[in-house]
Amino acid sequence: MNVPKTRIEDLLNYVRKEKIITREFFKGKISLEKRNKMFEKLILEYRHRIFPEDSYLFDNIGEFWKFLIDNNLSTDCVTHEMLHARKAFLLGYDIKYCCRMALTDDGRIAFLPSINIKDTNEKMNKEDLLAIISATDVLSEEDKNMIEYLKE
Repeated sequence: MNVPKTRIEDLLNYVRKEKIITREFFKGKISLEKRNKMFEKLILEYRHRIFPEDSYLFDNIGEFWKFLIDNNLSTDCVTHEMLHARKAFLLGYDIKYCCRMALTDDGRIAFLPSINIKDTNEKMNKEDLLAIISATDVLSEEDKNMIEYLKE
């Protein structure tokens, strides 16, 4: 892993905007076409602040775990993300594990783990998304925020 170029503040703002777009789509306020256009616009807006090489995708939990260990990152998130992935799998979705890397203001490396769910365009519904987010015993702040976004 290289030292990330993405700043944590930019990553968190980007993710917050992703969640807002997702919420609007799953609440039926915007169409799939509008959602896709909004994501394209968001990517363009952040193209010089969010760097693709700072995001890593893994096909399975073992690859995700190995990446964290090899880069001296905390593995505390692994079980949490695995529970989200298990629920998504049981609901019929394909997933990848994701690790977005960023730099803090004081130069430390931070990371934001998650799962990426394929086929969220037509196949997924709000109930499935809420079930996947709620699949863990302890909700992360990101999980709580997304549940709140979807309920607003």
